[in-house]
Amino acid sequence: MSKFICPVCQRAECVCDQTFVVKGSGNKFSDDCVVTETAYTSEVAIKLLNLADLAEAKGKEYQGNTYMSFGPIMAAFFPNGAKCETTEDWNRLGIFHMLVHKMLRYAATFGNGGHVDSADDIAVYGAILSLLTKNAVKS
Repeated sequence: MSKFICPVCQRAECVCDQTFVVKGSGNKFSDDCVVTETAYTSEVAIKLLNLADLAEAKGKEYQGNTYMSFGPIMAAFFPNGAKCETTEDWNRLGIFHMLVHKMLRYAATFGNGGHVDSADDIAVYGAILSLLTKNAVKS
């Protein structure tokens, strides 16, 4: 019989004679594994199973698909497009992007008191943007 890496704990010692699949199939083998007829033996497939769990958890934590708001917000910030001519410009835009992303996550949790990690990240990215801006300001 084939042995599979557990898609939950990622350890080979958590193996069974069944095959691993997406959670929610209803066929429980143990507390750690869910089984069905479809086998996932590649590391990539197993990783994708775990990422599906992460996506579900983050969607609940940030109360939805905040990424769907990103495009309209960036378009509002840069109605004429973001002109990046140098690597420094791209660095600043990258950090600006992270600030917008973290603010979206914070806004999504505002009614519950906010999201501490996002607030801390905003402070760090703000400091980085400040340093990059000082270096980029043209006299």
